[in-house]
Amino acid sequence: MDRRVMIAGFVLMAAIALPTYAQGDSAQKIGVVNVKEIFSSYKLAKQFEAEVEKEKQGAQTEINDIEKKMKDLMAEIQILEANSALRLEKEEELLQLDTLRKFKSERWKQITLKKINDNTAKIYNAIRDEVDAYAAEQGYTLIFKVETPRLEEKSDESANKRVNMRNVLFYTPGMDITKVITDRLNAK
Repeated sequence: MDRRVMIAGFVLMAAIALPTYAQGDSAQKIGVVNVKEIFSSYKLAKQFEAEVEKEKQGAQTEINDIEKKMKDLMAEIQILEANSALRLEKEEELLQLDTLRKFKSERWKQITLKKINDNTAKIYNAIRDEVDAYAAEQGYTLIFKVETPRLEEKSDESANKRVNMRNVLFYTPGMDITKVITDRLNAK
């Protein structure tokens, strides 16, 4: 049995058993939050996506300009004599442009990946902080992270991986506090 499935089972058993072992208040309050849904509705996350898209368009314009220069240079090279000094010079220039294009493309990917990772962590931490605050205010004992109820048919991830990532298979709609958390985050 997959280790994650076992851990999810233990967490679920603990959540079910929690009211029995709780000291004091016998009624335990449990909720669920769809973090992916909050990411898609949170203004700060949308703002970040727009910034990345704008930077992507700028980088793509720069790369397109280099590719146009390369295309023009290739056309020039075609009409020059095979071993002429000018042709060798143009071929070297073409090689330099190709290297520059590859460098800029790879560098942009690295910078963007780091920015995405950093901002994803910031946004996730803001979500966690808001969930913690709301849970404390409303007296929640446990809040689970959930996914959409059903697997998306088309995904880059394998179905087994997506199934194994899911820990909560059912919850009543009244337990879902996703909208409350999203609204609170957007209000800040």
